[in-house]
Amino acid sequence: TAINLFAQALAAFLIFKLFGKGGQTDGVNGLAYNIPKALRNMPVLGKLVGDLNWFVYAAIVAVIIAHFVLYKTPWGLRIRAVGEHPKAADTLGINVYKVRYICVVIS
Repeated sequence: TAINLFAQALAAFLIFKLFGKGGQTDGVNGLAYNIPKALRNMPVLGKLVGDLNWFVYAAIVAVIIAHFVLYKTPWGLRIRAVGEHPKAADTLGINVYKVRYICVVIS
C-alpha cells in the first residue's frame, strides 16, 4: 500500500514539475506509429498484425523478456524460490524481503 501511495504522489509531483499545473495533464490525442510497408503488404500476416498498436508489440517483447529472466537467469531462480518457498530461500542465504520489495517496485 505504501509503495502504491508513493507512486501516486510521485506521479502528481512530476506532473506539476513537468507540465506546470496540478491535477491532470491535457489529453493526449494519440501516439503516431508507422508500420513498415513490407509488414502491411504480407498476404496473411499483414492483415493480422497490420492494424495493431505498437503497445501490443511492446507487450509481446515484455513477455519474452520476462520469461527469459524468470527461467534462464539466477535472479529468476531466486524470484521463483522466494515466491514458492521463502523459508528454503532464506536457508540458502537469499534475502527474501529484499527480493520481494525489488520485484514489487519493478512490477
